Amino acid sequence: MLEVGFAILAVGCAALSVGVAGLLRRITDVKLALGGYTDEPHPFVIDMGRLLPERVLEEIPRVEEDALILLGSASCHLCHDLLAEVGLLRRQVVVGVVPEPDGPDGSPLVVGSCSATLTEEATSELVRAFEIDHVPVAIVQRDGYVVGASYGTDLESIEKLQQFWEMFGENLAEVGR
Repeated sequence: MLEVGFAILAVGCAALSVGVAGLLRRITDVKLALGGYTDEPHPFVIDMGRLLPERVLEEIPRVEEDALILLGSASCHLCHDLLAEVGLLRRQVVVGVVPEPDGPDGSPLVVGSCSATLTEEATSELVRAFEIDHVPVAIVQRDGYVVGASYGTDLESIEKLQQFWEMFGENLAEVGR
């Protein structure tokens, strides 16, 4: 009788071990998927704290001040509206126009008043470095590092872009002085 009890206990432990191993496997799969380590396509993510490419930094007039970098393209209808109204934004705004792979297929972009316009080379380097696959994209830099980014439906109007930019209104290093 005791041997039957040990046999049942052994089978139960084996079943429990298989269940725990399966659970750990599933947890690992979920962690890998969330970390972007799958073959499935995933949207790009601009990491905060990342240094901007050197060529981009060279073209920002005052890197030591916060700057909003706004990327758009001629084929993006929303970009037309945002870039035309970029002059409504206060402080340092830098615009980059993403070159079209097959040449421009939309109407010419009208860029409002801004602090600077990135060259095509600097814009292309930024797109490559951050693997940007759609526009518009807004990046806030502070001392050459990314401190904020917005894209997609968060940039559907100049008002939303203004709200995003106002979140970075105070340079925290100067607040304590």
